[in-house]
Amino acid sequence: MNYVNRVVQPGENIRHIGRLSPIIFFRPALLILGGFFIGTATTNEAAPAIGLILILLGIIGLIRAWVKRSTTEIAVTDSRVIVKVGLLSRRTMEMNMNKVESVIVDQSILGRMFNFGSIALRGSGSGIEPIQNISQPLELRAAIGR
Repeated sequence: MNYVNRVVQPGENIRHIGRLSPIIFFRPALLILGGFFIGTATTNEAAPAIGLILILLGIIGLIRAWVKRSTTEIAVTDSRVIVKVGLLSRRTMEMNMNKVESVIVDQSILGRMFNFGSIALRGSGSGIEPIQNISQPLELRAAIGR
């Protein structure tokens, strides 16, 4: 929470810290598992090379997901919502609580089972694109609504 700690004003209290869900590691893990299975379980001559490529793509995906999860900061304070995404290039959004008109939570069946989803803030005269794969989106919405 380096960015959030730097921008919180004196007297402003953090109500809730949001995080991206670990579900973002699922697809890269499937690639690694599939690459291992294809590379070892088939008799095709090209199978080891295809398996190795899938494993490498999965490892790259795991690294990207880890960087994305560790560099995304979401915080709700008593006066605003703060979102920071990115490592080298940074995108930030801050919206005052009195400007928030609605909080839209979108969860699939899997999202409801594993408690993750997308959230979008709609403000007076503005809005943001949804932040996807947020862990515990209903708790984040409740913190904004207090």
